[in-house]
Amino acid sequence: MPNQGLSWMSASCLLACLVVAACEDPWRGRGAGELAARAGGLVPPPVAAAAAYRTVGLGTLGGPASAAVDLNAAGQVIGDSTPPGSLEQHAFLWHHGIMTDLGTLGGQSSHAADINAAGQIAGDSHPPGDSTSFFDLHAFLWQDGTMVDLGTLGGTGSYAIGINAAGQVVGYSYLPGGNTSHHAFLWQDGAMVDLGTLGGPSSYPTSINASGQVVGWAHLPDDSQHAFLWQNGAMVDLGTLGGSQSYATDINAAGQVIGYSQLPGNLAYAPFLWQDGSMTSLGSLGGTFSWPTDINAAGQVVGFSYLPNNSSYHAFFWQSGEMVDLGTLGGSSSLAAGINAAGQIIGNSFLADNATERAFLWKDGVMVDLGTLGADWSFAYAINDLGQGAGFSADGVHPYAHAVLWTPGGCTTQVTVGPVVQLWPPDHAMRSFRLSDCASAGDSCGGSVDIDARGTITSIFSDEPEDAAGAGDGHTVGDIAITGTSSFSLRSERQGRGNGRVYGVSFAVTDGDGTTTQTATCHFAVPRDRSGSSAVNDGASSGYTVNCLRPQP
Repeated sequence: MPNQGLSWMSASCLLACLVVAACEDPWRGRGAGELAARAGGLVPPPVAAAAAYRTVGLGTLGGPASAAVDLNAAGQVIGDSTPPGSLEQHAFLWHHGIMTDLGTLGGQSSHAADINAAGQIAGDSHPPGDSTSFFDLHAFLWQDGTMVDLGTLGGTGSYAIGINAAGQVVGYSYLPGGNTSHHAFLWQDGAMVDLGTLGGPSSYPTSINASGQVVGWAHLPDDSQHAFLWQNGAMVDLGTLGGSQSYATDINAAGQVIGYSQLPGNLAYAPFLWQDGSMTSLGSLGGTFSWPTDINAAGQVVGFSYLPNNSSYHAFFWQSGEMVDLGTLGGSSSLAAGINAAGQIIGNSFLADNATERAFLWKDGVMVDLGTLGADWSFAYAINDLGQGAGFSADGVHPYAHAVLWTPGGCTTQVTVGPVVQLWPPDHAMRSFRLSDCASAGDSCGGSVDIDARGTITSIFSDEPEDAAGAGDGHTVGDIAITGTSSFSLRSERQGRGNGRVYGVSFAVTDGDGTTTQTATCHFAVPRDRSGSSAVNDGASSGYTVNCLRPQP
């Protein structure tokens, strides 16, 4: 699920934060914890260019803006986008190059929050009516093309935070009485369960694991807030590191909980790991505030921590009792947004100008700039176990940002051959074609491929010979002409007493690096007669093959 370290980017402000053309500072519109003074003079870690990654623009739903917030291991990406003629946002699902509008519950807008491995999506949307108020949103579950309203706990609004592999949805809902308090809920099998509080008025969930354990924070009777773990119908107070407040941000499959807590004196916050009933401080990078954002199945933790000056912060990686400073891309500050099972970390960092922000990938001591859609900045939200990242970027063309998928290892070209092209009537005419007339191509990153630009004809065969004297084909020659790398002409003729004529056009399509990745063959046929019966392919051995440029006679 998307990490809670970026939870300040709420549904109500997500797309508003994408207006980048008029923003001097790409951090504008974000939480106070992300606004740091621009301090220079830091020595960056090793930084590599994103040569092994491709930045794929996911487009929009027809409007000006989009942003991706999460993705699963199948490469299904969710986020929000504006439909045509509107600045209201709709949740979307993107897969294999297609962005699908998930619609709404009947109202003005919707927001995607989380997606599980099965492609079920949790989020919130306005129900029927004209309201655009945050307090009127309802949590939803989307699956198989249908958006289901999960209802509320009696108040006007509810909001989904996450969904696990079992389809259990966690979120929070306002209670009756004027939306003054809200409780965490767990929705499953059509019912919304109130998870309660730690004795105070409100609770807020941040994550759910595969076992249905829920973490977050809740008010105590004295109105202080403590991290909680909810399991087996009970909410457990996880305590603090000696201060008054604590907040849980994530939980992994093993039930290890991360969060941050005030220290004695309440003047500093430290990240913690809670397991087996004990809360342990993860330390800091020298400052007085640290926030863990994500934990993987191995118990590796990432987040950000302020430096001793408390004016800049760095992404960190924690494991086995040691917190590692991941550095920056040359600027003063960075934060880690997520970590996958392989220990690959995605996040965001300022460049050396301390004004431009870039998404990064960190692995084995090297921070890689993931690049942009063509302009100067990008922002990452989540990473999956394939090493793919999701976020958004300016592209230098549109005034709003667009959703992005960063995918490793380049993209494999995928060719789709169309049905057999029928040549009729058999009037001896040469008919001209391009590869796009019989095939199309895309890539595994979801991008489109110009098959006429990337494709090269390697050979064309006819299963009937040229100039078969007396065989009824008009004694023609030059029935095949390869006129360019992806263009060709074929004669619409066949032996009058045969079983029809078949041409096979073989070609190769290359990826962006010029490496051949797939070959295929299109077929063209001249039927025997008007009955519509298919021509029989007798193979190249029954006719002849042209495998070089051959001009049309």
